[in-house]
Amino acid sequence: MSALRMPWYPIAGNHDVYPEAGHPTDRGNERRYLENFGPLWYSFDHEFAHFVVLYSDEQLSFRNPAVDQRMSDEQLQWLADDLARTDRKQAFVFLHHPRWNYPSKP
Repeated sequence: MSALRMPWYPIAGNHDVYPEAGHPTDRGNERRYLENFGPLWYSFDHEFAHFVVLYSDEQLSFRNPAVDQRMSDEQLQWLADDLARTDRKQAFVFLHHPRWNYPSKP
């Protein structure tokens, strides 16, 4: 990535942070992401816009996405505080997995 002539902003996804098979509670890949790429959620301003990157895989589970794929109260509070602080006219929010629930099947 150092050969790029422009900034790039990573967004952590499940294949970046999920534990190896057989170790469902190991957060080692999450730690490695932090060491190699930076924070799991962050924001920055550019010209008239505020950009927010969220960590949608914080719960590390696909068993029941409507229940398991939740962002922590800490991250949601950070988001509320971050958005309250910005004076930019537009905000763009990026995350790996969408935050809507699919209807349950009968």
